[in-house]
Amino acid sequence: SVETLEASSCVVITRHTLLLHIGEHPEFALELLAKVIRRARAATLCGRPTPVAYPAMPVLVKTPACPTVVCPPPPDAAGEWQVKSTDEACEARFIGTDGKLLGFALLGTATSKKQAMAAEVPAWFVD
Repeated sequence: SVETLEASSCVVITRHTLLLHIGEHPEFALELLAKVIRRARAATLCGRPTPVAYPAMPVLVKTPACPTVVCPPPPDAAGEWQVKSTDEACEARFIGTDGKLLGFALLGTATSKKQAMAAEVPAWFVD
């Protein structure tokens, strides 16, 4: 339960609305991340170690001519790029030596695969 010191309102928003807001105000995402980091540090300092993991964070490049999504592999990743392209789309996957997807780039209509592919990419940093 929560108790406020002054009159307050609570608003529930959809994931879609939040993503639109973050797209228009990227600094908001950084504020949220900073808040999560502060909470994790506080919990750790209070004796409850909190593991941290940074998931894949694809970057959407908004261009009318060719929408693009990029999720680069880690700098030290070993593997190779596999590319499939058509007139409407290009899908490039960076496959690690163990056969796992480590990064990707999507152009055109292939950008619709962003969420599914991001879910396959392992977290870069896990503490």
